[in-house]
Amino acid sequence: MLSKLRKWWYYFLQIPLYWISRWVPPRRRLWVFGAWQGERYADNSRYLFEYVVRHHPEIDAVWFSANRRIVNELRQQGRAAVRINSLRALLLALRAEVAVVTHSLRTDIQPLIHPLKTCTVQLWHGIPLKKIGYDDTKFTHPVQHSFRQRLKTRTIELLFPFWREQYSLIATTSRNLVPIFASAFRHPEKRVRVTGYPRNDALFYPETPSPVPSGERAVIYMPTFRGGMGAESDLFTPYGFSIADAETVLARHKAHLFLRLHPVNRPPLEIQQAIARSTRIHFLNEGDIYSRLAYFDVLITDFSSVYFDFLLLNRPIIFAPFDLEAYLQRDRELYFDYDEVTPGPKVLDWKALLAALESTLAGQDLYREARAAVLQRFHEYQDDHSSERVVREILRLL
Repeated sequence: MLSKLRKWWYYFLQIPLYWISRWVPPRRRLWVFGAWQGERYADNSRYLFEYVVRHHPEIDAVWFSANRRIVNELRQQGRAAVRINSLRALLLALRAEVAVVTHSLRTDIQPLIHPLKTCTVQLWHGIPLKKIGYDDTKFTHPVQHSFRQRLKTRTIELLFPFWREQYSLIATTSRNLVPIFASAFRHPEKRVRVTGYPRNDALFYPETPSPVPSGERAVIYMPTFRGGMGAESDLFTPYGFSIADAETVLARHKAHLFLRLHPVNRPPLEIQQAIARSTRIHFLNEGDIYSRLAYFDVLITDFSSVYFDFLLLNRPIIFAPFDLEAYLQRDRELYFDYDEVTPGPKVLDWKALLAALESTLAGQDLYREARAAVLQRFHEYQDDHSSERVVREILRLL
């Protein structure tokens, strides 16, 4: 309750600053970046930020973060970074010429970013299989049936002019996705530009070392977000997960299985403790996955958009939608027919998953052509120049 009161008090304080910011002239070549509500140095904003730092020294690029450790680490690397709620961050946000986010201006950077003065860029954080933004009427914008609910929403939008955000540019990866992003953000289609995602540039030149010894293979399991912040996500015990069976398959093929749950979810404690004792199954919840995704030989997922990016590597994908029907009813609806856009075997429990993994590690790949077809549908560009294209689009708008 106290944290909610602080949040709303913070937003009330931002109202006069928002209107003042409209008349504060932007500082040329000052670009500010943020991601994941200020909690992570990751995703499309990170890779665009690093590209700008390397290739455009004439631009003052500043990373905004709520995490003191991230700010300190970036400063030690010689990069500009500020705490989101600091006075310096406020002054920089007032003068920013460009603001780049993956989620929301008011959470990734500052609510006072004014779209009539600052070029606002929404890079988002994945190709949407699941409905997002205003299209998501179950989680993000639940359908408001009562007059009271509609009145509450309208009041918030009137009180806080920064609530319904406006973007100068929304990046996507394919012309097929332009109508979806326009609908999800309630923006005209002309503001949605096909550039590719900056984070996918890293797939072609991974910077971190391989997570497994030479001669061994790496498999990663990345299920999608479920429930609310900090929600438990047990996709193991109810679906017959056996560490012994998994280790047998992995050892036979000299492979390791890495488990990475969605950043806002956590597994039950007993699952964490059991896996911590394993020799071939490991949690991989720290750091940005895109700096190392290219090292994985097989991806296992359910509804996570990471598989769209993994298609660029042309490697096998196993789909494990254990709770498909329940997920669709409880969490999110999908934009596409699931079977049509998921080029890989579908399994509904860990026994079937391990059987599919065994076949895949043995060299069986029946979905190569299907992967190529989905790749063409969702990736207009299949190279490492997405950051360059995004910068070009931003400069065109200035």
